[in-house]
Amino acid sequence: MLKVSPDGIVTAIAEELSPLIKLLGLNIRPAAPVTRQQLQQLTGALAATIRHVFLEPYNEHVKLFLTTEGLRLNYQINEITFSGGVADFIYQPVTPQSISEICRYGDIGPLLGAAVRDAFNQFPARCGKPVETIRATVIGTGIQFVQLSGSTILINRNLLPLKNIPVLRINDLSDQQPVIRAITTLVKETSPAGLALALNKNALGSFADIYRAAERLKSIFKATRMENLPFIIITENDCALALGQTIGILTNNSKIMCIDQVVVDEGDYIDIGFPIDDQAVLVMIKTLVF
Repeated sequence: MLKVSPDGIVTAIAEELSPLIKLLGLNIRPAAPVTRQQLQQLTGALAATIRHVFLEPYNEHVKLFLTTEGLRLNYQINEITFSGGVADFIYQPVTPQSISEICRYGDIGPLLGAAVRDAFNQFPARCGKPVETIRATVIGTGIQFVQLSGSTILINRNLLPLKNIPVLRINDLSDQQPVIRAITTLVKETSPAGLALALNKNALGSFADIYRAAERLKSIFKATRMENLPFIIITENDCALALGQTIGILTNNSKIMCIDQVVVDEGDYIDIGFPIDDQAVLVMIKTLVF
């Protein structure tokens, strides 16, 4: 999120980090030197933000980074583990002191890891150490096949088949900015062949709801400038054809497809095959376990 050379010069700041830097009142900017005190304040705030993801109500810092609904916290959390490059420093007992130690990899990972370690020292749940911390490794995949009727969904056979389309679950279309940020970030980081948005089934109870959802989706499509990528709208309600036709009228975008009666979750991937006998399509839902 923040790139800093070993001699303490900021080389890049991720767009997502800028609001927090501003909120903290830190004078951190590209091509300028940064101090250990500034980095310590920033990493401390980031670590506290991660900690508050597991607490309610969410504070102002957490809301800056949320791209979807928060965690369900109606159950007891017994253990938390960390993975990824920074995790290796979370499980080390040392804290880097000099700028050259902190930024030896061109970022602030070593200091952020130490800050996360300190933030979770007194956390109610145990902080466990996974076997592998450097990279998140897929250790299992769940696959489910669903055959959908072609008369109740809206598809474009010219775009099929589609493979490994990531799913974003959207629980509230009325607040569009988190949705736009999530889409923009996902496309920037993964360059997918398309994108699937899974809508909350409670949001589409009537035709008025469907029309309102279509208008909001139109605004999201326009803001994310995704005209060249297939968009798949997934609903659990039996209303894909009506929703798809309404979106089509509002946007005139032939790359938007709607399927229904499919249950997916955030982080799933879907494949959509060719139509079967021009009457149905086969959808594969893939859930990765890390």
